[in-house]
Amino acid sequence: MQLLAVVLMQLAASGHEARPAYLALSETAPGQFSVLWRTPVLAGMRLPVVLRLPDRVKDRKDPVVSELSDSLVERRWVDAGPNRLAGERIVFSGLQLTITDVLVRVQMLDGTVSTALVRPGRPWFEVAAAPGVLAIAGAYVLHGIEHILFGFDHLLFVLALILIVRNGRMLLWTITAFTIAHSITLSLATLGLVHVPAPPVEAMIALSIMLLACEIAGAFSSEVDTGSRQENASRQESRAPFRYHRNGKGSSSKSGQLGLTSKWPWIVAFSFGLLHGLGFASALTDIGLPHGDIPLALLSFNVGVEIGQLIFIGGVLGTMFCIRRFDVPTRIRRAAVPVASYAIGITSAFWFIERLTRFGS
Repeated sequence: MQLLAVVLMQLAASGHEARPAYLALSETAPGQFSVLWRTPVLAGMRLPVVLRLPDRVKDRKDPVVSELSDSLVERRWVDAGPNRLAGERIVFSGLQLTITDVLVRVQMLDGTVSTALVRPGRPWFEVAAAPGVLAIAGAYVLHGIEHILFGFDHLLFVLALILIVRNGRMLLWTITAFTIAHSITLSLATLGLVHVPAPPVEAMIALSIMLLACEIAGAFSSEVDTGSRQENASRQESRAPFRYHRNGKGSSSKSGQLGLTSKWPWIVAFSFGLLHGLGFASALTDIGLPHGDIPLALLSFNVGVEIGQLIFIGGVLGTMFCIRRFDVPTRIRRAAVPVASYAIGITSAFWFIERLTRFGS
């Protein structure tokens, strides 16, 4: 009969007992925490749940208990030692006999916050262990790879460089210059040494892609102009030779002049790379950095960006190699570059205009 009475009391109080208990742990100094433990009061009776911290955790001073109309609040100040609470289990004794949940919030000294909802079926909570060096590095490498592979504006810029630079060695120098440049501004902006508002940076990144698209179209017209002149020269035995650049890059006529990117691609890549680095820094700021491991996270993110960039370059070059292996009609091959340049130009122009509209918002 007594057991039945207890069950009936639990059922009668079930509508009110759904209010969760609450535990907040805030690290105030290395290894020292302030504890707030609030349990709901049901019909004037405290919920029969007892907070049990790890045995090695010691009280720094006496707890303070406050009685409110609907809950009981206990404040404690504890010392968890040099190992803190990482990997430790906090037990809520008696929770398994209720239908109440416990909302847990843990804030570490470095600003890291974790939350969890503890249910009666599993009446304990394990504080997440502090991530090691390898875990931090791996996480930010993945962040870097994801950012570059899903950052379509950066990918279009790299694609434009590949289409402009036909020489393998020069392409290597160009990509290296781009990498060094965006690494510089990424580091400076992340460390707070340089600050530029995000909207102008994003708009200028789109503009840089649009300029490269114009360079691709100009380089293609130069090749077409040179090819037509050579073809005419072979058909006509003219005494007035056509004037070509000694480096064989094209005609010196105004209609076939090469742009700065075609002549000095690594300089242009370095200049625009400084701009793209600010865009990377904006993304890294949104992700957040662990206070105690900022240099490691910054380096790992940058490594991830380079890995993603190499994956994309390898995919583009591999695709171009496969296309050359097939018997693709000459007309299609000739049309591929101008079509790509116009597609890149139209897309980047749309991004530029769209990002300009954000200035006032």
